[in-house]
Amino acid sequence: MLGEHAQVRAGRLAGREPGERVGDDLGIGGPETGGHEADCAATRGPGLDRSPGRRTRSVTMSAMRLRSARTLAVSACLALCLPVLAACGDDDGGSALKVGDIVPARQDNQFSSGKRSMVALPVGRLRIWTEKATDTASSDDTRQLEALKAPDGARLVPISWQYSDDFAAAQTFVNTDAQPVVDLVSDGETYRLPTPDTSDENGESFFVVVDGEAKKTTLKVTFDGVSQTVDLRTGRRQAGRAEPLYSLQANRLSGKDCDSDSWVDEPLTAIDYACEVTGPLVLPYANGAWAKEGHVFLAVGLSTELRTWGIADGSGGGALYVGTDARLKATIDDQKPVDTTKDVSKTCPDLRTGACLADAFFVFDVDADKIPDQLDVDETYRLQLRNSYGSGHPVNKMTKEVKGTVQMTVPQS
Repeated sequence: MLGEHAQVRAGRLAGREPGERVGDDLGIGGPETGGHEADCAATRGPGLDRSPGRRTRSVTMSAMRLRSARTLAVSACLALCLPVLAACGDDDGGSALKVGDIVPARQDNQFSSGKRSMVALPVGRLRIWTEKATDTASSDDTRQLEALKAPDGARLVPISWQYSDDFAAAQTFVNTDAQPVVDLVSDGETYRLPTPDTSDENGESFFVVVDGEAKKTTLKVTFDGVSQTVDLRTGRRQAGRAEPLYSLQANRLSGKDCDSDSWVDEPLTAIDYACEVTGPLVLPYANGAWAKEGHVFLAVGLSTELRTWGIADGSGGGALYVGTDARLKATIDDQKPVDTTKDVSKTCPDLRTGACLADAFFVFDVDADKIPDQLDVDETYRLQLRNSYGSGHPVNKMTKEVKGTVQMTVPQS
């Protein structure tokens, strides 16, 4: 096992001190000098250094994992490195850990038996587990296979978290590149944590070195300027404006029929038409922004398909038309949506079936205390004559409308 003087750190979040090179921050370069000091540096694994008063920057856990792999590779050649390791270490002989360091744990879900909590975000849910703060961690508990000992007056806070995209379909309405900013607040002191790796299905686990006894630990998660907190001891959270996110249900993303059979009431007319509504979802965040105070976003999707439009002439003849273009619109109480996203993969006519397809997603800004439950649909079609029968002379092209109201079931908070 590597000695305490070869303590492996998780990579630095802080800015570089005078004389440091770019590679030093990332754990991929040695010091300016070669020889013995360079060999010692080569054995140091990833670490996150946040010395007081220094500017910090974010490092993802994925980067930490890559640097951890480098540390394991070095461990494989211990037989060659032992003479060098014996002489490595800090000048004062003290522990290499510092307050603010973040050290990867051995397993991705290492602390999943601890206290559980969850934070809902516009882009998914962050599930969190934490165990009681400790002074030490054995070599079996760390990614770099080294025992850890907290500095005097400090503690190690073990955390596991896992990101889950529970509402992938809802991302159509969210429309953002924003990422969560996560801080651990321990006994009043704040420690910036790496951004959760949203692509890692197995989760991530790590130790955070904090000052004091870590009697009160809180996770503060900020997304696009709005913060939520969760008490890691009790699991209690303060969601604030993000509260509606906790009411989302997966079945809200399934489609249902619009009941559109009576939407065209013209004599001697028969159409083969279908409409499906998805949602609605009540969201505090959509279209890249949080709803204003006292308001929420009502998000709904529509999918329509016109196969044929038939018109009889009343004397035994008639004509059959197909769609060549569709313009799908929706309003609520004559209010237009604040955002409309069209699915460009749905075409009119569809090259495979010949049907006229249209899909769109609408976001409305509504009063949180009076959420509407009716959606007015207005779809305009350009039609092309396919064939006719009888002695009449039908027009070659025409424009027609399909209009109706969808009764929505608004989810209760």
